[in-house]
Amino acid sequence: ILINLASKFFGPAHLRALNLIERNPGTSLGELMFKLKITKQSLNRVLRDLIKSKMIKQVKDDKDT
Repeated sequence: ILINLASKFFGPAHLRALNLIERNPGTSLGELMFKLKITKQSLNRVLRDLIKSKMIKQVKDDKDT
């Protein structure tokens, strides 16, 4: 049901990202870009939409500076 609901508001890139994040919690931005084969700019747009809709939550890794 989540995918059917989400497909009304998001495009294929959003759904692919959401699926990958759901299956691999804690995935880094670099891993997402590699696995989804999209640019950083495209990924940022997709993630911004998903975060705004509260479908996902972005957290800073303690290892980041």
